[in-house]
Amino acid sequence: MTSYSNNLKQFKTNIGQSNHFLITILVGLDGIQYADVTKRNEFSTSWNPKNVNISVQRSRVFAKEAALTYSVSSLDGYFHDIN
Repeated sequence: MTSYSNNLKQFKTNIGQSNHFLITILVGLDGIQYADVTKRNEFSTSWNPKNVNISVQRSRVFAKEAALTYSVSSLDGYFHDIN
């Protein structure tokens, strides 16, 4: 039974981290949408969307789908570990 408990604890930790990462990304996107966040010059990439609001909305969908994919992968790992 201990193995099941440890595996469930690890699964819950993974889901909690996924939720934390998703919220952090969504907070950042909210800042971008309302012009509270800008790309610093030290960031060595280009970022100049034609429409910031559309870019934010598409990025929100991507972040949610990525978090869901991570959650499903964690659930699959949990099932694998308890078998």
